[in-house]
Amino acid sequence: MASVIEARSCERFGLLAAHAPTEAMRGWYRELFASEARHHRLFASLAEEIFGEERARERIGFLVQREAEILSRSALRPRVH
Repeated sequence: MASVIEARSCERFGLLAAHAPTEAMRGWYRELFASEARHHRLFASLAEEIFGEERARERIGFLVQREAEILSRSALRPRVH
């Protein structure tokens, strides 16, 4: 689950980096994007190491699908963890 949370933050910071009003803010969001991407990969790697790559990726895929189902029924609003 931690891998999915970090991946979503990575996506959000990527969007913020692309649309921030100043270069300083865009640079800051790009740094946060890179940090969250590393966290995502770290948690995914740990799951792969413990459970095996196939099982870990299947579980992450399942969690992403469930997340999509839940969010499809939720109000659209800004979110950052």
